[in-house]
Amino acid sequence: VQDVPWPLIAHALVVREEGSLTREGLVPLCVKALQQGAWPADSDGIRAWLTVTAEHEGFKPADSSTLEAVIDEVLAEKADFIVERGMGAMGPLMGVILGKLGKGADGKAVSAILRERLS
Repeated sequence: VQDVPWPLIAHALVVREEGSLTREGLVPLCVKALQQGAWPADSDGIRAWLTVTAEHEGFKPADSSTLEAVIDEVLAEKADFIVERGMGAMGPLMGVILGKLGKGADGKAVSAILRERLS
């Protein structure tokens, strides 16, 4: 795959800041835009393509209520493990939660909510 042009990355970052694309989706969608001929395009066109493709490919961020629901579900399932390990359960729990959320998970948001729930 060829190098991703900076203007395409800039458009992807704008779409991410608008809340329509996860950090994990930046590179894969930029590469896909190049492979499928979606780039070059005008600003509105590429941003619309990135937004639609992010949702289709599972790179649309999960909303906070979804994050909290999954975190609470995992905490309930792993209550004994949490009692045993305390904050040491953070890493393993992150893995379980991110696995349940898939590509739409924002690791930083999950970490912040999980840390709050564990403390």
